[in-house]
Amino acid sequence: MTPGRSAVDQFDEWFERFAGFGPHAWQRRLALAEACEDRLIRVPTGLGKTVGTVGAWAWNRLQRADDAWPRRLVFCLPMRVLVEQTEAEVRRWLEGAGLLWDGEASHKSKVGVHVLMGGAERVDWHLYPEHCAVLIGTQDMLLSRALNRGYASARAGPWSSLSFTTTPYGCSTRCS
Repeated sequence: MTPGRSAVDQFDEWFERFAGFGPHAWQRRLALAEACEDRLIRVPTGLGKTVGTVGAWAWNRLQRADDAWPRRLVFCLPMRVLVEQTEAEVRRWLEGAGLLWDGEASHKSKVGVHVLMGGAERVDWHLYPEHCAVLIGTQDMLLSRALNRGYASARAGPWSSLSFTTTPYGCSTRCS
């Protein structure tokens, strides 16, 4: 944070670089909330629920280095096509902000993006619990991994996450 400039101005400027456009008022309120809390985000399709939640998380966890925000951002989606679309968008935003981990160089201050979906290439997302990551998967795969019973995988470690679930009625976030 830059002394002398309001948090709103700093976030707006950062978000515009991150997303390519300025934030909606609800996106700003989410990112500038005093704490990461459970909430229901009910806005129409196309008004930026995905970029708003990724932006709020990245602003707080990465830009502000606020450890009160969880290391994991989890998108639990009902269809493979939504998983693939969300992965592409999240990678684009993080890469544009210089925050995307390439899987090889230092993981410090970078975010891994991992897809957990049947038929997707197996990744060892669980090997770096101390680093930030975005996990994007289908309901069945994420549930099986959360229960430590992932398809064709060894027992996984505990999760610490901010989960984001989309329903026909809106979306919800849950901090844990």
